[in-house]
Amino acid sequence: MPKQKGFTLLELMLTIVLVGILASVSAPSFQRWQRDQSFTSDTETFFDTLADARASAVSEKKCEDDPALEWILDADQDGVILSCKKDDGLGTVVEEYSTEWASPAVITMEATDSLGGAWTTEDPLRVVIFAGGTQSIISDSYVYKWAKVSINFEDIGKEKTICYSRIANYPYYSPNGSCSDEI
Repeated sequence: MPKQKGFTLLELMLTIVLVGILASVSAPSFQRWQRDQSFTSDTETFFDTLADARASAVSEKKCEDDPALEWILDADQDGVILSCKKDDGLGTVVEEYSTEWASPAVITMEATDSLGGAWTTEDPLRVVIFAGGTQSIISDSYVYKWAKVSINFEDIGKEKTICYSRIANYPYYSPNGSCSDEI
């Protein structure tokens, strides 16, 4: 009788055990990689949305063929909403883009006025950028000099702070987590 080629039961069991060990070792690394990607996605989304709002306002981008009265960015614990108001005397929102945070980060938002007083609230942080200009409003007021959004992923030990200066009217990353010292 000819000898058949194949694997023994012992070889198959050993292979399955080794694959299981490799999978259990690599799963935590994969999960951390996913959280890292979510962190990067969240910070880039917020930063890009601020930059897009400013670029649209400065270039006088049109909202449905009418000049935009203002570009409004609202950020809260759920995500970011960028809207464009039509110059019709009623402030009608004609465009709106909504982005949810990619993962459950601890997000803190605040604005600080020119006298050093801070505003922190559960209400959304609002940055209003006027079309065709470089003047912005932070939290519905001109008294705030800068707005800060800190995105903190405690489980992976990463935090990034994004600042928006009303005076300079541009977003930037803060290397030390403080916005007021850098303006």
